[in-house]
Amino acid sequence: MLDIEKVDHVGIRVSDKHASIKFYETLGFAMLTDVGFEKGHPIIMEHPSGVVLNLLGPGRREQYFDGY
Repeated sequence: MLDIEKVDHVGIRVSDKHASIKFYETLGFAMLTDVGFEKGHPIIMEHPSGVVLNLLGPGRREQYFDGY
């Protein structure tokens, strides 16, 4: 079993940028940066506990299911 002491950051794919930002803000996260979500760059949000979220745009189906 892994002995996990801390989570530094997590990447989460989202389909609705604005709804996702609003949702994570209600959980206490604040936006640090959005330098081009539409161009494939993550939105970075941080919680007061130090956990950082990278909100990623939806991936392409073939990117994950190539040949399956």
